[in-house]
Amino acid sequence: MARRVDGRLVIAAMVVIGTVFVLLNVFLGGGSNGIRELSDPRSSPADRGVSYPINLLSRCTPAVDFDGSYWAPTGATTMQRPTEPASVTLVSGRRAVLELATGRRIVLERLGTTIRLAACPAPTP
Repeated sequence: MARRVDGRLVIAAMVVIGTVFVLLNVFLGGGSNGIRELSDPRSSPADRGVSYPINLLSRCTPAVDFDGSYWAPTGATTMQRPTEPASVTLVSGRRAVLELATGRRIVLERLGTTIRLAACPAPTP
């Protein structure tokens, strides 16, 4: 004759197993590895062709909150200091140009309302 198992016991076992997997992922997977996710741009609408002073969202990534969206270059881009003061000019609905304090210009694309920024590498001595 088969023995019945209480449903509450099965649910409790599933919860314990799920908790163990979550904890293993957090501790062994390194958590978020310093990745910041921003999802609430606070910038005002911009006029095309006008240069606006801007603060970078990261010291190592040319990403900005501009014209109601987050913006970043399409490929990997390195920056040399000094980066700020910086300014950005809206070129079209999807493109803008960031000008850094060094005079370097970087073409940015509109990402939308969410951006993920990795932690900057530690400075080398």
